[in-house]
Amino acid sequence: MDNFQLFDNQNTIRVVDKITITKNYLINFPSAFCTINKLENKKSVLIYYDKEAMRIGLEFMDEPDSRGFKITKAVGENKGGYITAKSFFAINGLIGQIRTGRYEYQTKEIKKEENGGCTLKLFVITLESKN
Repeated sequence: MDNFQLFDNQNTIRVVDKITITKNYLINFPSAFCTINKLENKKSVLIYYDKEAMRIGLEFMDEPDSRGFKITKAVGENKGGYITAKSFFAINGLIGQIRTGRYEYQTKEIKKEENGGCTLKLFVITLESKN
């Protein structure tokens, strides 16, 4: 059938290609976000913080990393997941100070000299003040 592939709409719930910070300070990765960015099999997330610019960068890891946060997979056929990041928000004085909800993200590649010059891919969101 040439290169046509069937689009199965019965498995499509919502298409949310954003990162969400919940009221409990979980960072949620919706199913569409994970599918679009091929993150379904990632195990953990490292968080980088730019305090001056109020930005966080999320690096998704293939294996668990003790420096980061374990990804809890969503229940059922949902391909999304979340990390419990309240400790990150608390240590940085962000609880009650930032807006919760959906955030647009950008991807950024950063060359790390200390890792033999490897490049890491970050998903970056700019935090918004609650005011």
